[in-house]
Amino acid sequence: MEIKILTDEQLPEAIGLARGVFDYCLRNTIPNPKMVQAFEQYIHQDYLKHMINEGYLVMWGAYEQNTIAILQCCISIRCISAAELVRRCCTK
Repeated sequence: MEIKILTDEQLPEAIGLARGVFDYCLRNTIPNPKMVQAFEQYIHQDYLKHMINEGYLVMWGAYEQNTIAILQCCISIRCISAAELVRRCCTK
């Protein structure tokens, strides 16, 4: 497994993983459509690029066979892990 900080070119794959986890685990549990819309706006590629370029966001991934398997993001000092999200919402 290779772990690396994501580049702009790798954002679409990372966004796809985050959206997949959200769709599979959370979308049907959120009663407020505005919250779903907020998620969609947050993971928009242009917004993420801006956050990265301003130094507010760092994203890295763990790759297996050239495919992202785990996504980790740190916003200022708070870290969000797609793996942790999967564990919390999909093992209920």
